Amino acid sequence: MGIDCWDGSAQFVENFKNSTNPPLTYPLLLNGSKTMQAYNIPYDYSTVIDQQGILRFKGSGVPLQ
Repeated sequence: MGIDCWDGSAQFVENFKNSTNPPLTYPLLLNGSKTMQAYNIPYDYSTVIDQQGILRFKGSGVPLQ
C-alpha cells in the first residue's frame, strides 16, 4: 500500500491512481504528510516502512535514519 503525503482528498488520490500507467491497483492511505515528516522524507519518494515503524527501503534522496 502507499501513503498520500500530499494530504489530498479521496477523489484527488483516486484521480492520481487512475492517471498512472498502468493504473495503480494497491491502496493509497490518505493524509500521510505527518508520516513523511516523522521519517524526515523531504519529498514524495518511494519508501517502505515496516509494521514496527522501521524504514526498510528508501528511494534516492531520502535520508536513512
